[in-house]
Amino acid sequence: MRRRALPTGGVGIVEVRTAQSSRGSARDWIRTSDLARYDDDGFLWILGRVDGAINRGGFKIGGAEVTRTLREHPDVRR
Repeated sequence: MRRRALPTGGVGIVEVRTAQSSRGSARDWIRTSDLARYDDDGFLWILGRVDGAINRGGFKIGGAEVTRTLREHPDVRR
């Protein structure tokens, strides 16, 4: 996969390198599931996720899991 920097305002999937993984190779980049863009001031804005998961307290919760839980709850009408 060819990586390229996006222009300011361009939306893309976030990839990061950590001190632990940085060894100078492109293989050390870690792809997240976050969609983001940089603004004119260089601030990174997280816009959402490509996998539809909810990230809460370090845990990823899938939409299907939320739907199933709500459907099974006695106080939720269908």
